[in-house]
Amino acid sequence: MTAATCPFPRTCPVPDPARLDLRTLRTVSVPEQRTHYSVYSIAHDKSLFKDSGAGDTRFSPLFEMGRPVPTLYVANARTAALLETAFHEVQPTGVAVISRATDLNGKGLRVLDIPADTRVIDLRDNRLGDLGISRSQLVATSAAHYPCTREWAARLRQLARQPRAAGLLWRSRVAEIASRRSALFADLQQTDYAEVMVLFGDRLGPSSIDATVEFRDLSSPGVADIIESIADELGATIV
Repeated sequence: MTAATCPFPRTCPVPDPARLDLRTLRTVSVPEQRTHYSVYSIAHDKSLFKDSGAGDTRFSPLFEMGRPVPTLYVANARTAALLETAFHEVQPTGVAVISRATDLNGKGLRVLDIPADTRVIDLRDNRLGDLGISRSQLVATSAAHYPCTREWAARLRQLARQPRAAGLLWRSRVAEIASRRSALFADLQQTDYAEVMVLFGDRLGPSSIDATVEFRDLSSPGVADIIESIADELGATIV
């Protein structure tokens, strides 16, 4: 299966969700560890959910009836949230460059307390295995196939469940990084896996989530030690 805009349709790893019985996927409550983290745009700090319809990520933007679905990406550890955003394109090995101007400037980090009864569709490795697919076919594809993985998100939102799922849960690509024994990634070591979620604002209102700002600006001196430590661990250079 490929989206109409897939740049590599002949080698696209993402299967057609219409050919799989997605009803076998179960919903689960947000893990007991309710504290999560989210990187946000300072320019839109008044909004918890992103509803501009802009961007190009794995499961957003989504549109229904011509309108963008408000979404919020969160991670179960601070480091995971940073790796999935500011350091998203950096690989665990090799040399890369992080730009303060484009990757860090204008972004902050929030701490979120999400209601424990929030239900999300489970896309972790075992559940994907039940469908006969691997994480590399959906939750760990390259960015080139984001239009294809968004097709999955749109279809998963339409599953007939009561109550409707408020988001999707999967294991982050940084799970492999978390397995490395490093004091830097201590917060990842406190969890079984680095997990991330995308939450749908039309099914989980912003008033139900408690949010506090931990870092107002990722490019500020106050967070430099954390940013530089992550960059060092990944062999990246900050410019």
